[in-house]
Amino acid sequence: IPALEAFNYILYKYPTSEYINKVKIWKEKINIRLDQNKYAIDNLKELMEEENLLNEEISIANSYIAQAFINIEQIDSAAYYLKKANQQNNNIKNNFRKTFLLAQLYQDLSISDTAYTLYSEIIDLHRKIPREFYINSFIKRSMVTDSIDAEIAELKLLTENFENNNFVDIIFYQIAMLNLKKGNATEELVSTQLDSLAVSNFNKSLRSDPDDEILIAKNYKELAELNFRNKDYLNAGLYYDSTLSELNSRSREFRRIKKKRENLDDLIFYETLSSELDSIISLIKMPEKEREEYFNAYILKLQAQQEKSKQKNKNYGNSNSLESNINSDLALFYFYNQTAVAFGKTDFKNRWGNRRLEDNWRWSISPSLTDDKNAKNKEASINKDSIFSVNYYLGLIPKDPLIIDSINTRRNDAYFRLGAIYKDQFEEYYISNNKLFALLENQPLISLIPPSKYFIYKNFLELDSLNQAEQFRNDIIVNHSDTKYATILLDPKSAIGNVQNAIE
Repeated sequence: IPALEAFNYILYKYPTSEYINKVKIWKEKINIRLDQNKYAIDNLKELMEEENLLNEEISIANSYIAQAFINIEQIDSAAYYLKKANQQNNNIKNNFRKTFLLAQLYQDLSISDTAYTLYSEIIDLHRKIPREFYINSFIKRSMVTDSIDAEIAELKLLTENFENNNFVDIIFYQIAMLNLKKGNATEELVSTQLDSLAVSNFNKSLRSDPDDEILIAKNYKELAELNFRNKDYLNAGLYYDSTLSELNSRSREFRRIKKKRENLDDLIFYETLSSELDSIISLIKMPEKEREEYFNAYILKLQAQQEKSKQKNKNYGNSNSLESNINSDLALFYFYNQTAVAFGKTDFKNRWGNRRLEDNWRWSISPSLTDDKNAKNKEASINKDSIFSVNYYLGLIPKDPLIIDSINTRRNDAYFRLGAIYKDQFEEYYISNNKLFALLENQPLISLIPPSKYFIYKNFLELDSLNQAEQFRNDIIVNHSDTKYATILLDPKSAIGNVQNAIE
């Protein structure tokens, strides 16, 4: 506002000044910043009708008109006036920035040929322009061409040039995006291979240690979306978490991704639970000899990890600890890994005994240290070897029929909830049916059978498998005639009319 007052004073006091045209232009620049875009456009158009403007002043005025049109989202008009601004200065070397902006406007207008030509003109300047414009022109040009393979080859060559070390993060990101674009237009098998290439390049972008938080968030978001499309919802949730950690919590993008991530909470919980319970039940059903072979292989893996950890000195202060590497393939975090947690507890007791949660716990005397040293030493020797003992793991497998029934019931409940979540929240009807069929094969509670069959019936309708849907419809009507699901199938209108009673 003070600047606007100063320019108005010049216009009033010195109307014949040699700087008067620049003052008028700068005044409209301030109006643009004050969001008075249409007012600024009218004034600048009126100014350009005067005959005493220099070419430089005409170019600047056209640039600001273009900026005002961009602000009100009239991209076609913005491109027209920015092109006029460029025509006032035919030397692209001194005008590369406006050329780059104009190319982006044509790209937004889907005039790909013109955008491609302008980006190529900037690239031809090589070291005559800042490296940032040179690299980004390659990246932008790759977005407006159908020759994806050629563009990928060019971008790969850029990553091999040491002069581009500061830009490899965004180059690898763009290579990944081109692989995804190419994969969307190919057959499923080739698309899967291209998805793998995209994942590799997204990871290369992240490993290049980028400073741009927005680029990091884009990499994580694309990895999340790719896993989501491939039905790997557990990894998708992890990548969404990483994306959110890089975004401004007040941004619209943060709120959109957070909402999508929250929809995955129940799915991830029940998928993890069902996976754990499935593994326990498979161990329960496994013959004794196969169990021993399984745990022997597992112990060999632990020992190899421990030896590798010792050699690389990666135990973070304790060369005898397995905390940093036990079962790293199965758990992303120490406290999610039950084996590692159990080992940590026994290792702590071996070293410190039973300690209270209090200040200076290391200096206090634990009763267990003085009560029975022989018993403690004996227990310690057992615990020390237990993690490498087959009998230790065999002893953890439930044998009580009541506990086994409880595990089976919890697993069936998880399957039922997953079937409902895949059906209602993600419209993954095929996956939903897989979960529900697995539930019906595992001797579920009687109360879960009718709703499971009804969900399967609805899923088959969505999948256009009408014959199979009809079979389940008849099954519900014949075998579960006393349930609300049979009532709904026989007379949907009366069932809807009873909703108010159902609420009570």
